[in-house]
Amino acid sequence: MIYPALHTAENWEYVGEGNQNIVVRYTGDNTVYKRKVLRIVKCDEKESKNPTKNDLLFKQQFIEKIIRNLVGHEYILLMEPVTTSLAFLHQLEKNIEHARPVSRLKKKIMTNACISFLMDDLTQLWPDSPSLTIELKPKWGFKPSSQFITSDVKKKYCRFCIHSHLRENAIKDYCPLDLYSGDPIRVKKALCTLLKHVPKTKNLKITFAHGANEQPSNFKSTLLHNANNGDFAIIEEILEKILLKDPILSRLKALQTSLDELDVEGILPLYNCLSLSGALETQDIRIWEDVVSNYLQRQNGVTINDDSQRIYEYLLSMTFKDCSIMINIASASNTNNSDNSENSVTLSRKGYPIFKYDVKVVDTDLKSIDKIPHWYNLDQSIVKNAIDTNFKKEECINQ
Repeated sequence: MIYPALHTAENWEYVGEGNQNIVVRYTGDNTVYKRKVLRIVKCDEKESKNPTKNDLLFKQQFIEKIIRNLVGHEYILLMEPVTTSLAFLHQLEKNIEHARPVSRLKKKIMTNACISFLMDDLTQLWPDSPSLTIELKPKWGFKPSSQFITSDVKKKYCRFCIHSHLRENAIKDYCPLDLYSGDPIRVKKALCTLLKHVPKTKNLKITFAHGANEQPSNFKSTLLHNANNGDFAIIEEILEKILLKDPILSRLKALQTSLDELDVEGILPLYNCLSLSGALETQDIRIWEDVVSNYLQRQNGVTINDDSQRIYEYLLSMTFKDCSIMINIASASNTNNSDNSENSVTLSRKGYPIFKYDVKVVDTDLKSIDKIPHWYNLDQSIVKNAIDTNFKKEECINQ
């Protein structure tokens, strides 16, 4: 579908943002944009680059042709380009500034971006039913075992745990490897710990959405079947059953691990050699299609000795280490969709409905290849801090 150009920023409200994009939701009456969000590129205040239409369309191609083929078509939202005028983006920037977190204000909307992207609003998959949207940022799901690793700290503790120690914001008793484990006891432990820290933790966010004909004050009790003050207990059980049933976490873990076999300590020397020759082009989708083809062959036992291939794979791994999982939940009896046992869970508690769910992976943009030296320096700082402070906890279990 070809969407009409956007010229006025009325009826668009702030939803959230990552490092590269801001997302706004349409709230007006135009049926063309109902149940849609708009993804807009951000830039640093000092950035003066004028992005071409092809530059922007590459972002769509990368997600739809590369990420979608690796993680699975069912997990990735389609992006539809729409023309965004300079006036629209300037007005929108002013309209949403008050809603943006202070920590994000260093980057602004790229007002000279000629196109942005429309996507389905994941909080309105079932508009006639109250629903729950969980944003889960699982982070790194493995401990590295590369021959290039110079410290046993990285082999004993996962990246999240020692990085949190450096930041001094560790969540006691939480390790993402528990979340990825597939073990019911460990998954439950991880979810219970995260839910205790909502809304302080960035790793798990919860949004309630009421149905089109329902008052917001009633939607929590409707969705959770009058759960009273046990909301989080019910949410924990629903999430646990979904994460144990759906393969998304095991798929992300496999991609992270297999795409990062050398670790950044093995990647930096390769990058230093090839970056000087200008051989590391990243904005050509054909290169990435070849990278995926070579990677899949390598997974099937074909030997591919190509340093640039390893660097490109590492970039893909960094994308999967920093993506988010959006889980949408609604009572199956309240949706217009027919119940699908493959996408529904039943609670052990009596009197609760079957819950329908949908899982999507977001925040899957290509990382900048120029960040490899930064990632190496950060890695070394994390390890040095753990050693210098005699960091100790139970060893992270890489299973």
